[in-house]
Amino acid sequence: RAKAVLTRIGCAMVRSPPIVCVEDPFRGLEPRSCLAVAKALNDCCARGYTVIASLDAAATPQAAFELAFSRVVGIRDGKVCYCGDAKHAAMHCALVIQDAE
Repeated sequence: RAKAVLTRIGCAMVRSPPIVCVEDPFRGLEPRSCLAVAKALNDCCARGYTVIASLDAAATPQAAFELAFSRVVGIRDGKVCYCGDAKHAAMHCALVIQDAE
């Protein structure tokens, strides 16, 4: 699965779109593969692409999350629950989820 995700990211970069959209790029991957995908997404950003990803932050390894993304907009039930630095997103989103339960 990691090779397939990396291939799709590479194909998108060849086309040079201004925005790269990925859906749950870390789902089902072992931590090492998550880091490889995170590095590829980080490389997209470093080359000037905007990366938009939908993912389950609770199921994503923190190291991969922080490597892949610098800024995060968290949305829950159609409302923005977090907008800011990726390093603080996981803790904030965990609190939002805990409050909702």
